[in-house]
Amino acid sequence: MNTEKPISTIDAVRHLIVCDTQFSWAGVTNLTLSQMLDLQARGWVVEGDDNDEFQLTVAGEEVVAKALQHGAGTEEDGA
Repeated sequence: MNTEKPISTIDAVRHLIVCDTQFSWAGVTNLTLSQMLDLQARGWVVEGDDNDEFQLTVAGEEVVAKALQHGAGTEEDGA
């Protein structure tokens, strides 16, 4: 029986940023398989060329860019 609760969109965005950062720095991530599969189901990551490797899709890169831009604020929104 699967008792895991669904991953919220905001948590998925956090996971995606963690994944992107960890892969960029070390080539690995400490996200769980279910978290990675959720990101893949959202179309934000795909399996890479090497075994056990994932890479961000264009859509995933856009999600990270928007989240980081929003988190940092812009001059237009007074941050």
